[in-house]
Amino acid sequence: MEKTLSMQFLNESGKSVSISLQHPRENVTEAEIKAVMEELILQNIFSSQGGDFKEVKGAQIVSREVTELIV
Repeated sequence: MEKTLSMQFLNESGKSVSISLQHPRENVTEAEIKAVMEELILQNIFSSQGGDFKEVKGAQIVSREVTELIV
């Protein structure tokens, strides 16, 4: 099972912007994710076409099963 952490932010123009990280730690908590997202905004690390990230919108861990057919 492949897992991805998807974090959504709102930028200066109010548009939704996402960042995805593969293989999040199994025991990562909601508080840890929110703290990292707020720190990304505070440090102004990322920007988008609509401007800097301004607000945490949400986050989820997405699981999907991948079956290799030809290796």
